[in-house]
Amino acid sequence: MECITEKTVEQTWQAIAQMAPDAAASEMMSFASDQPHLLGFVTAFLDDLQDDARDMGTYLLFVVYKMFENSTNDKIPRIQPETIITQYEANQEFLLSADMDNDTSMEEMAALESSKQPWVFQYVTDALLEEDDDDVPEEEQVSLCEEEFGEILLLLKTAMDVLDAATN
Repeated sequence: MECITEKTVEQTWQAIAQMAPDAAASEMMSFASDQPHLLGFVTAFLDDLQDDARDMGTYLLFVVYKMFENSTNDKIPRIQPETIITQYEANQEFLLSADMDNDTSMEEMAALESSKQPWVFQYVTDALLEEDDDDVPEEEQVSLCEEEFGEILLLLKTAMDVLDAATN
């Protein structure tokens, strides 16, 4: 897929943020029906995290999916479990093989690997780091520990990679 534009990323997350709860629930059910393996894979890994982190990861997965969906005229093919697992393992392997002794953070390493969809990746990292954002009401802020941040980022990077490959 071609690079999703900054405009599409911005319009998508804003539209979702403004959805009425019933409309959001309906859209989420449609996503679950269209991509049950992707949703199931990510939520299985998120299950061990605190409630706020799990909710944030699921929400961000939904927003990322909608960004890809809004960027194509075609229906996104159902992503198979083997594809997801293979990409997740490749992403894990990349992180494990990186030189962890230098000052490169997991975020920077993932960014190097996410050049195909930089605006989507930027949205995800901004959303994960918004805990000190003055534009976000305090009661809506989620403070992630380093482990939660890393796990959610790895899962969402995997989702971006498989969605990008599926829309080529």
